[in-house]
Amino acid sequence: MTDNPALSSRYLCRGHAFVVVGKASQPFFVDPETGLLGQFRHQYFVVNLIAHFQKAALMLFSEWLVVAISQLDVHDLDSVRAFKRGA
Repeated sequence: MTDNPALSSRYLCRGHAFVVVGKASQPFFVDPETGLLGQFRHQYFVVNLIAHFQKAALMLFSEWLVVAISQLDVHDLDSVRAFKRGA
């Protein structure tokens, strides 16, 4: 067993879940300001929030692309021109 609590921590990630495991008796893990709990709440929350907004933006772009392609008729020259211009 190591004396360094940082070496005894485990990070588990699966799907939408992210968990940090460590001894609750050590301040390194449970200190809300300087411990891993505070770091998790501040830094990892922001990183996951950025990823959430990025996914939302990609989904919105996907919807716009579906609408644009559904209005495209490759056999109609005016439709192709409008698609190229982004109309």
